[in-house]
Amino acid sequence: KLPNLKSFKGPKKGDALGDYLEHKKEKKDSTKGKKVDAIKDAKKVQPLNLVLRNLTSGKKEIFKNVTEYDFSENGKHLIFATKPEKKDSTDKTPYGVYLVNTTSFTKQLIVAGAGDYKQFSFDENGTQVSFVGSKENDKVKTKTYQFYYSKLPQASKVDSVQIKNLPTDWVISENRKPVFSKDGNKLFLGIAPKPVEKDTTLIAEDQAKVDIWHWN
Repeated sequence: KLPNLKSFKGPKKGDALGDYLEHKKEKKDSTKGKKVDAIKDAKKVQPLNLVLRNLTSGKKEIFKNVTEYDFSENGKHLIFATKPEKKDSTDKTPYGVYLVNTTSFTKQLIVAGAGDYKQFSFDENGTQVSFVGSKENDKVKTKTYQFYYSKLPQASKVDSVQIKNLPTDWVISENRKPVFSKDGNKLFLGIAPKPVEKDTTLIAEDQAKVDIWHWN
């Protein structure tokens, strides 16, 4: 039994590996005698501990401040993103995207810089990886996402890839996972119309509201 379990994943093939995120323990407010949830905003992605475990040998490794993660299908690679739990000028932790060799449990920083990275995708043989990400501040309501791609193993940092011939006012979609073709020679991306930012200068009384009725 695994306490404080939030999510669990394992590769479709390869070694008996398991990966899971742990909920943070609740803190008790001694002044009121009530439990205070450590996660204050349920809608905001909170960095948690990610536990990688070899289910056969029992060997495990804990990676801190993880927001997203996934395995390659063959189980040879684990990829995850990290970001600080809160803003701290004294925090020198190298946040970003990490790639883990699941045999040796060694990790490599492939994208430096905290951000919103997600939709991790490997090709069937685990020799290529792709995902989307934005390094914009969390306070930015409408983020612009970049596309990342690399062949594996990766010897250096991965830079975002510029996509040419996108339709005017269309952007990389944060909601669509890149998909490799079965032979790994093609990669399909999701794109979407550029979101229109809400005009926050208008007060409620200035915003038009229309009710549409229809009858036969």
